Amino acid sequence: MTRRDPAEKGIRQALEKVGATVIPVPGKGHPDLFVFYQGQWWAAAVKRTGGIPTTAPIWRTPDDALRAIGALR
Repeated sequence: MTRRDPAEKGIRQALEKVGATVIPVPGKGHPDLFVFYQGQWWAAAVKRTGGIPTTAPIWRTPDDALRAIGALR
């Protein structure tokens, strides 16, 4: 089983609080989360500072995720 980044729990909770559907993706080599909100899909990696680089957008905090999906301005 792949370890999840500790930041993921808070990010998932914030997204779900605004009504987003959050699907965690197991394994390596792809985004950590798929998120559906207001008719749109997002894919993102959850990384703390210094995490391994990825080609997916990186969310480090709940505010990063909420800004990305347009739930926080």
